[in-house]
Amino acid sequence: MLAIHLLLVLAVVTHMGLPSATVNTCSFNDVVYVISGQYTWKNYYMPYAIDAWIGDAVTNVPEVYYTYYWDNNSKVLNVIFFDAGPESGYVTYKVYFTTQGACPTEPPKGKEIVLKAYRARVVENVEPVSTKPQSITSTERILPAYKAQIKVTN
Repeated sequence: MLAIHLLLVLAVVTHMGLPSATVNTCSFNDVVYVISGQYTWKNYYMPYAIDAWIGDAVTNVPEVYYTYYWDNNSKVLNVIFFDAGPESGYVTYKVYFTTQGACPTEPPKGKEIVLKAYRARVVENVEPVSTKPQSITSTERILPAYKAQIKVTN
């Protein structure tokens, strides 16, 4: 019994003597221009981050929506904005992330992509699309064959 007690005390003392890694929550501000009826996608590569998210988004454009996704494997934060309103404008927001140790001195550069949103045609009744391989259609075309001509010049 005394041996178990001594082992527990030794384990606690050893654990207390180890340096602990601090985890900090860091943040930086960013801005994006949103276009009416389009998606604006921005991603940030942050190899030092443990977790990342978006917050404090503000805009003067009505009907701007956003979502984000942190991919822990690739260390990329993806942020997608959608402007459903009739006006275009700016959205400012804050990127938060946690990291071990000190926060980096420079914020990561974001890569921005603008995607046009397309609207599906509205019909009265729609049949579900089949997922069977037999539903794949193909059209065969025979392309004209061109002969290669070699011209020799001296």
